[in-house]
Amino acid sequence: MWSGGFEFGDLWAAYHGPAGENAAHAHVAVQVAIAAGGAPRIELDGDVVLAGVVVVVGPLVPHRLTPTLAPLGLLYIAPQARLAA
Repeated sequence: MWSGGFEFGDLWAAYHGPAGENAAHAHVAVQVAIAAGGAPRIELDGDVVLAGVVVVVGPLVPHRLTPTLAPLGLLYIAPQARLAA
């Protein structure tokens, strides 16, 4: 269940909480998943799994964050932001 909280700023958005069900998708933002209680796991094309304290997914890369009850942080950075470079 996506029961955490969101924050929004200029060229970024952030989420903190558990990861709920989701389907493979892609977006223009750079996504940074940060462990807060367990290692985030991100599936790429359904067969490659990235896991670690911090996982970065580039823009337009199809991916799926596996659901977890452990809290995590997600940071979404717009591609035109300096930090995204």
